[in-house]
Amino acid sequence: MDFRIPYFIILSIGSIVGIYRINSLTKSSKLFLLLLVTTFVIELASYFMGKILKNNLIIYNIYMPIYLNVFLYGIVADIKREKILWMGLFFLILWGLTYLYTGSIYKFNTLALQMSLIIQIIVSLVALFDLLKSDTLEPLIDFPLFWICSGFLIFSSANLIALGAYNYINRSEILVSIFQKLRIYSNYLLYILFLVSFMVKQNSIKK
Repeated sequence: MDFRIPYFIILSIGSIVGIYRINSLTKSSKLFLLLLVTTFVIELASYFMGKILKNNLIIYNIYMPIYLNVFLYGIVADIKREKILWMGLFFLILWGLTYLYTGSIYKFNTLALQMSLIIQIIVSLVALFDLLKSDTLEPLIDFPLFWICSGFLIFSSANLIALGAYNYINRSEILVSIFQKLRIYSNYLLYILFLVSFMVKQNSIKK
């Protein structure tokens, strides 16, 4: 079965549930709903572009800084660490410089993706730390931020390891298969946890 079929199903269910519950979502959850719906549209566009033009990397490359910045705004909407937003500007500059270096936006930008994953890991850890030290009697599972950051932490770590060890992994067909499946299933998990975050109590960190 094409891995995109369950992927599109997960994105569509998450979008429907999030839109249905939009009035009860926190500002942070609404931003992650925007990220989910936008990702769904981008994935559909890239799928059809790949069928027609055989190269859909330009869509992913352009969407990369947009995706990261919406992620950062979604986190900051809850933990109120505005300085985190500077990471988005830093990434945008780095993203632009990498294309000046490669000379083409139609090529896979490994360096920019790795930096994006590193930022997602760092910010997710910071947000989870703030959640753990917050003065609340509510369980962690009742915070949308817990599910979102857990998903990004798992997804970004798995893909960063795969990209960082690509030359070594590429020597073995078994390892290539393992990490391909890891990338696919971590992607599924990330957006399943988006869905969970829309369904739980919409508690937010109080500052």
